[in-house]
This record gives sequence, structure tokens and C-alpha cells, in this order.
Amino acid sequence: MKRLTIIFSGILLIGFVFEYWLLYFSGLIIPEHIPYTPINIGGLLILISMLTTLIIFIKKLHRQNSSLSVFRMTLLGSIVCLIAEFIFQLIKLATNNYDALKDRVIESGAGVISITFFGAILSFFVAYQIRTRRTRILLLFIILFIAIFLFVK
Repeated sequence: MKRLTIIFSGILLIGFVFEYWLLYFSGLIIPEHIPYTPINIGGLLILISMLTTLIIFIKKLHRQNSSLSVFRMTLLGSIVCLIAEFIFQLIKLATNNYDALKDRVIESGAGVISITFFGAILSFFVAYQIRTRRTRILLLFIILFIAIFLFVK
């Protein structure tokens, strides 16, 4: 499991670095939002790379050991996101010299915490679906999560 976690952390890290390069260094003129929508392209690319990586990772985990609990698969998926985002933020911290060091460290810490939290939520949804195959309950969880998010916001 450790090897698989490291491999998928590396895959997710490559996705993060590619997305960062594509949006900021590739020279392509990519708008910040999808035209006529409030959807941020960078956020959408992060969501796609995280969701794809987590689905494949958790499916492989489940195939290797079908007795893993939803909690354990969620925890391992969160660790994949934590490792990838931590290393990505270190790379970004070392290459971004535009802001003061204090601002860059605060931004990096916030990035690690927020992406890991978001990865934990995605990991739970994916692990629950793969482990139990109860789509109706999963949809209820998603609706409750969105309601709580909108209430807190």
C-alpha cells in the first residue's frame, strides 16, 4: 500500500505541476473562467486531476485488499493528496519570487490544508461508492455536504 500511495502521489503531483505550467508558463492564452460561467479553469483542472487519480487509486486499493474500510481508503486518499500538494507547494514556494517570503509561506500552508481537506472529501465519496455501491446514500451525502457548505458560506 505504501508503494501505491507514493506512486499515485507522484502522478497527482505531475498533474498539479502540469496544470500550473499550462496556466501560467505555457504561453497559451487561457482565460481565468470558462466563458459565460463563474467556473474557474484552474480549479476545474485540479478537480479533474484529483478525482481521476483518486478513483484509480482507490479502485486499485480495493482490488488489492477488499477488506479495507471506507475510513482507511479515505485516509489513504487524503495522504496521496497531502503528499502531492505539499511537494507542489514546496516547488511553487521555491520558484515564485514575486511576493514576500511570509506571504508565500502563508499561501503555501493554506494551499496544503485546503487541497488536503478537499481531497479527503473527494476520497470519502469515491471510497464510499467503490466499497458499498450505494449510490442513493452517496447522493444524499453529496447533497448534505453541499447544503452544509452553502450554509457555512
